[in-house]
Amino acid sequence: MSKLATVMQGLVELPNGKTIQVDSRRWFDWVESSECRSFRFSDGESPYTCRKERVKGVEGYWYGYRKVEGKLHKRYIGKSADLTVARLVQIGELLGVPSALKLPKTICNPVDSNQGLQVTELHNELGNLQAINSELHNEVTQLKAELARLRSQLSSRVAQDSEGLEPPEAATLLNQLKVRRKKSKADLADVEAILGMIEESTIQAED
Repeated sequence: MSKLATVMQGLVELPNGKTIQVDSRRWFDWVESSECRSFRFSDGESPYTCRKERVKGVEGYWYGYRKVEGKLHKRYIGKSADLTVARLVQIGELLGVPSALKLPKTICNPVDSNQGLQVTELHNELGNLQAINSELHNEVTQLKAELARLRSQLSSRVAQDSEGLEPPEAATLLNQLKVRRKKSKADLADVEAILGMIEESTIQAED
């Protein structure tokens, strides 16, 4: 029988003599690997054995075992990613506390089955809501971008229209009216006075 790897003082000593720092990247890779099936945790007041087991056909669930007064106690630790020093110490303390009495399977199974079904339905509904939320977020983002584009186009068009609507100078209008004075019923002096007023108003506005 090969020697069991042992965790002590924050290090795990492998059967080949090598050591790995607990909570390091190498540690989690090791407990996740197929070569690691169990180890002895000796950090703490009450050492115990950790074993990786298969649950409902799924590999990678860790349990802690310790014999107390001739009776084997068992506690669930978690998945490989949960095997931190803090969690392992906590399990060592819990192994000294008797587990709660289990109800007969004939009573537990229907409840567990219904609860499992409800949890599955809730997870599915949550997934649907998250998908809808993501779609709405994308639509809002697209609408905001389209609104910004339209505002930019409107500002550019208003600016162009403003440039194109600049009134002609008073002198230009006066010359045009002089050419067409025979067709106009208004007195040319009156027209000149009006144009003069327009020109003065334009100069004041610019000042």
